[in-house]
Amino acid sequence: MGHKSEGPVGHGWIHGLGKELNPLWMREVWPGDEGWENLNNIIMRGVESLVQVGGYRNALVRGLTSGLLAQAVGFCLSLWTVGISVRILGGSYGAWLAGFALISLIGMIEFGLGPFLVRETAGLRARSDSAQELPVLFSTLLGAYLVVATVALFLGWLMAPWIAQLIKGHTSADSDDLVSALRWGAVQVAAAQPLGIWRSLVHGSQKLGTLGLLAMVESAIIAIFTTILLFAWPSVVVIPLSMIIATIVSATVAYGCTPGEIRRAVWSPRMPDRRIISKMMSYCRPWIGSKVCFVIRERTDEPVAARFLGPEAVVIYTVTQRVVRSVPLMLLGNLSSLGFAPLSAVLSSGDKGRVRQAILELIPWLILFSVGSAALVWAVNPALVGVWVGAPYYGGDILTLVFSSWIVLEVLSRGLGVVLYAAGEQTTIVRSQAIEALLNLSLTIILVIPLGLVGIALGTTIASLLSTAWAIPRAAFRYLEIKWHHIGEILCGGFWAKVALVAGGIVIGRMIAVDAHWILRVVVPCATGSLLTIALFQHQLGSLLKGTTVHGADSLSSHAR
Repeated sequence: MGHKSEGPVGHGWIHGLGKELNPLWMREVWPGDEGWENLNNIIMRGVESLVQVGGYRNALVRGLTSGLLAQAVGFCLSLWTVGISVRILGGSYGAWLAGFALISLIGMIEFGLGPFLVRETAGLRARSDSAQELPVLFSTLLGAYLVVATVALFLGWLMAPWIAQLIKGHTSADSDDLVSALRWGAVQVAAAQPLGIWRSLVHGSQKLGTLGLLAMVESAIIAIFTTILLFAWPSVVVIPLSMIIATIVSATVAYGCTPGEIRRAVWSPRMPDRRIISKMMSYCRPWIGSKVCFVIRERTDEPVAARFLGPEAVVIYTVTQRVVRSVPLMLLGNLSSLGFAPLSAVLSSGDKGRVRQAILELIPWLILFSVGSAALVWAVNPALVGVWVGAPYYGGDILTLVFSSWIVLEVLSRGLGVVLYAAGEQTTIVRSQAIEALLNLSLTIILVIPLGLVGIALGTTIASLLSTAWAIPRAAFRYLEIKWHHIGEILCGGFWAKVALVAGGIVIGRMIAVDAHWILRVVVPCATGSLLTIALFQHQLGSLLKGTTVHGADSLSSHAR
């Protein structure tokens, strides 16, 4: 308890983050050499291997900051875009959501070309012969993306009338407009394939801060053009047209942000290289199963709702889960994405010890974050949806409760899944995702008739409980040689009691403000949860800020005893 770390494990990543990434401020905040500093060592060791190549010492901080800012701005803009679309188009918007969910499935056939390009670009920049290799890589990937785009456009164009017919009996939307919108949606999906190369080159160049800028630009363009065009021409065709414009503008900005040496290199075209094609196929093969499972899991709820319940139900389902999908899970996805490259670098050196210690220290915080976020989403969602699109589009507290459970289930599986991906141990992830996808689709279809929208959401929850929610953490613990009794020592009874008090306080905050103005219905639960978290975990939060949090099992949860 509170012992001082010795040896390499004692040099942690938060302390290193302070010293290396922001010396003007962080050195004063984190003066110690204990506990949480171990976490920083993981990120920084990987980042340093990239920094030494590209010279981007602040890449991680810029990437995280811009990513969070982009998500906040994108979330606000998406609220506006969805809100104005619902109010003007009504059920037609639900028909579009269901149809485009199926059209967008085609875009998944790229099967990991983007991550492959990111990885290869980062690797080539570390070598002296990148000027000769980059044109070959670019030409090969461009050819692959053009093939994917052609297939996507062809299939999407042919599928559009069939998809419209699938939901035609449940919507009053003009069938020709819906078919046209879906075909323009296929154009957007196809165009996004080759144009996305520039975003991947920016990512591979370790310009992580620019990725946030690109996301904000895309969200802003969609919001602006959707609003203008909907008032001039209230049709679902407006939505894919706005998306096409945003895709082109975002790609143009990405091109301008790509380092000059890469732009010069890629405009020296070469013939595709068989060696790169073989390497690409080998790398992308494990992604195929994962992509297919992701598609089934993430893109089938809306079509099922449209088919069995009608497009109005799709709108209700979509807006009710918007906060759940947009805030905590997107935040976690951003952190996982940024952590992938550093974790890959550390694990490739065979240094599991630092990763193991970091995971042990992060688990209590992830649990506190997930439970608190789930309670907060349940508390504020009715007020947000009501002021956003109107109370009739709120799906109810039970539906929101099921959606909130997704946060708790996915935080650990996503957070630990990135460790397995970085280690190249994707087999368990793919298998568990395959089981989840099959269960999800089957249970959704079975439960939608008796339970409606709650049945669709519940099918997703049960499928996750029976597969990824436990299989991925178990595989990660096994890889890192973490025993379950280690987790039990960290997550002691006092910790769970405090987490329960935070969640309960948020629920009570909602009840107190149930009849108040919508602002108070949002502010009171947020304030209650924040105050309880500070009061119950003040020692741990203070230690985190001062850099004196103790090591391993002595971190967050050990003080809850």
